[in-house]
Formats: sequence, structure tokens, C-alpha cells
Amino acid sequence: MRSLTHFLHLIWKQIIPKGATVVDATCGGGHDTLALAQLALTPSSGHLLALDIQQEALDKTHDKLEKELPFEIIKRIKLIKEDHAHLDQIEPGLGHFDFVAYNLGYFPGGDKSITTQTTTTVQSLQKAFERLKPEGFICATCYVGHPHGPEEQKAVDAWIQTLNPSSCVVYHIEVPRKLAPMTRLIQKSKRCPNKEKRT
Repeated sequence: MRSLTHFLHLIWKQIIPKGATVVDATCGGGHDTLALAQLALTPSSGHLLALDIQQEALDKTHDKLEKELPFEIIKRIKLIKEDHAHLDQIEPGLGHFDFVAYNLGYFPGGDKSITTQTTTTVQSLQKAFERLKPEGFICATCYVGHPHGPEEQKAVDAWIQTLNPSSCVVYHIEVPRKLAPMTRLIQKSKRCPNKEKRT
């Protein structure tokens, strides 16, 4: 059986255009970062921001990209040591995003005590939605198998409920297995303004 990540990457292939501005908000070991680079970037177009709060994760991502990608693509990628809660302040000159990916939880192979946090995750999702282009996507995967995971998943779904129903379409992707990760794919509506007004 193919993994959820493999399935999501197949979906991304259908919805991320070449030359897009994309973000890996939690780059970890760089698996999603590499997929985004291969889908969105060309030697002359597209931008990719990859964020993580751990230097170890950024170093591992850097090594993976250097091994797999030509320099012409790598030069269009920026690795940033920053909390994704500050997404509104990161590279403002790039404008709005076509796609933002979240792989929530902890960095595989790293310190498992360092995890994404419910409060900052929700803040980041809201800021990502505000910077999202109309018809752009957010893909948020929660891993509920660690102690903090179920709370974070509930918070993501609660945040989705605060959005105006006319502002987006939300797809629920789940594996029917105990403690399996859950994904929410959120597409901003075509006529939704770039900054969501909350009530």
C-alpha cells in the first residue's frame, strides 16, 4: 500500500503549476521540500521557501536538495530558520503564495520533544490563508500518533470552521487506520480577497 505522502505528492502534481511560489512551512528532512521544488520550479521561474526552527532539519534538507537538484533549481530555493507563525513577515516581496505545505508534529530522526505547537500552527495557517492567492492551496497533515498530535488536529479543524464557507473548499483525506495521519487540503475560493476578514 502506498504511503499517504506518496498519495499527497500525486495530488500536488495536479494542482501546483510550474513557476509557482510555494512554501514548505515545516521542512523537516526535506522530503516535501524536494517534491515541491521538482513540481514548481524551473531554472527561470518559481520560488520555494522552506522553513524550520531546527538548524539540523535545514541542514538535512540542504543536503538532500544538493544531492537531487541542479544548481539552476537550487538557486530558486531559500531555506529559512524561522517559526512558521511568522509567515506573514517572511519574504514579503514574493507577494502571495500558490501553495503552502505543513507536515505537523516532530522532525523524524531529530529531537521528538520538539514539536509543532497548537497555538503557533493555527496562527501560521491563518497567515498562510491570508497570503494565499485565489485558487491557491494549503495542505496540512497532522500526525496523531504522538502525545500532542490529537490536540493539534482538533485545533486545525477548529480553525477551518472559523473560515467563511464561501472563502474556501476543504478536502478531508484520511487513512482508515488507528493513529494514521490526517490531511486537510484547503483551496481558497476564486473570488476570495487575498486577506481573509474574520468575524
